Amino acid sequence: RVLVVGNGPSALEGEPRGAAIDKFDEVVRFNNFQTKTAGMEKFVGTKTTVHFSDGVLYPTYKEYHVKGADVVLSLFIDRFMVAGSYFVMRGGADLQTSLTMKFLKDPGTSWIEKSKIERLKKLLGLKGVKHPTSGMLAIDHFVNMPGVQLPVYIHGFDFFMGPK
Repeated sequence: RVLVVGNGPSALEGEPRGAAIDKFDEVVRFNNFQTKTAGMEKFVGTKTTVHFSDGVLYPTYKEYHVKGADVVLSLFIDRFMVAGSYFVMRGGADLQTSLTMKFLKDPGTSWIEKSKIERLKKLLGLKGVKHPTSGMLAIDHFVNMPGVQLPVYIHGFDFFMGPK
């Protein structure tokens, strides 16, 4: 069973679900997610098996790194120039060249294929430079992954609706 955990405010509302979240086989999180902040773990759990990240390369930062989690770079191929700029910033400006190279060569680091991003963009009716969010790409990735038990569950997605 797969659970994709969003970063929306609703993840911290209502009944605490941390223990139930940690029972899933796969727990997918995004970018600069927080589980270790005081009190959040009772709502969002602590387990992370897959970390979807945009080009900022969040998993290379100590506060976001999860030992043993696979990393999927969601828009690395779709926005290669943007991803390249983050590589330059993290590797060059932050003076973390060897860490960045090791990260990108790690067999646990992969990315969404361009054809899959384009298929989803078309399905969602996105045109031009618009692209699916990391969350939508993760949901689509697991829904279409062979061998995944459906349904794929989601929690903490507010779909950018703002305050209630």
